[in-house]
Amino acid sequence: MRRHGYTARGRQRWRCLRCGLTDVRRRPDARLRHMRRRAWQWLTGKASVSEIARSADLTRRALSKQFQIIFTEQADFIRPRSINILVLDGIYIHGRRLVTLIGLADNCHLVWSFTNRETSGSWFALLSNLPIPSVVVCDGHSGLVPVLKALWSKTAIQRCHFHVLKLARVYLTRQPRTDAGREFQALLWTLTSCRTHQAKEKFRNQFETWCRQHETLLNERSHSIDERGRKH
Repeated sequence: MRRHGYTARGRQRWRCLRCGLTDVRRRPDARLRHMRRRAWQWLTGKASVSEIARSADLTRRALSKQFQIIFTEQADFIRPRSINILVLDGIYIHGRRLVTLIGLADNCHLVWSFTNRETSGSWFALLSNLPIPSVVVCDGHSGLVPVLKALWSKTAIQRCHFHVLKLARVYLTRQPRTDAGREFQALLWTLTSCRTHQAKEKFRNQFETWCRQHETLLNERSHSIDERGRKH
C-alpha cells in the first residue's frame, strides 16, 4: 500500500500497488468511541441532535442511526464505591418510546440505563446496585420516590429547584393575572437562593403566610356536569 492523496473529508487514501484499488484505513474502535462520546454529549448536555451532527460534519439521520447502535448496547459503567450527592433524572427519546435513566454521582461518576418507561421497576434495576448516598436530588417522579424510600430510608431527598419552577410556570404562566399568582411567582424566584436551614425556614414561613392570606381563593372550586349527569 502506498499513500494516494486524501478523500473529500480529508482522510488519508491508500492505493494497492498490485491491483490499483484505493481505500482508507478504518478503525472500528475509534469510530465506536466517537459515537459514544456524541451520544453522551447529547444525553448529558444541552446541544440538540442537529447541533451535534453539524459539529461532527454528519447529517441528522446518520447521527440518529449511530445513536440507535449505542442505545442497543448493554450499559457499561464503573460503579462508584461511595456517593455523597446523587442526581437522578429521566430523558425521553423518540417521543415516549424510549427513556434514558441517568444518575450523576458527585459530578464525576455517571450511571445510566435504557428502558421503555420511567417506572419504579426500571429505577430499582438501576439503583439497587449502587452504594447508599447521603443526598438524592431528583424531580420527584411518582415512580422514583417510592424506590428511594424503600432502598435508602435514611437518605435525604431534595427535589430539584429547576423542576419545581418549571411545574409552577405551567400553572402560573409567565405573567400571572391574579395578585395571588404574582405574589407566589415572586416567592418562587427566591427558592434558588435557599442554601441554609435558616433560608429554608424563612421560605416555608413565607409560603404558609401566603396560603393563609389567599385561603379563600385556594378553596374555590368550579363544578361541571357531564352528559350522564355526573358532577365534577
